[in-house]
Amino acid sequence: MRYVCVVALARPVGDPLLARGECLGTLVASRGSAGFGYDPGFLSLDLGVTFGEASDAEKDRVSHRARAIRRLAESGVLDAR
Repeated sequence: MRYVCVVALARPVGDPLLARGECLGTLVASRGSAGFGYDPGFLSLDLGVTFGEASDAEKDRVSHRARAIRRLAESGVLDAR
């Protein structure tokens, strides 16, 4: 199982930029009470705990959303003025 996020940045000129992030895991019996939705049942392969057990900082470091935003930032487009 994986969580996937694709971020699109539309600009006045040029094609939109897309950045994709994903985090891999497996479904397990619910553990922990943090997060929402499937978080307590998603065992992160990166963290070794469910997103329901992980701290916000841990989850933010490996989340599919964070990875997509980091990839977009690494493209340099967010530095453009």
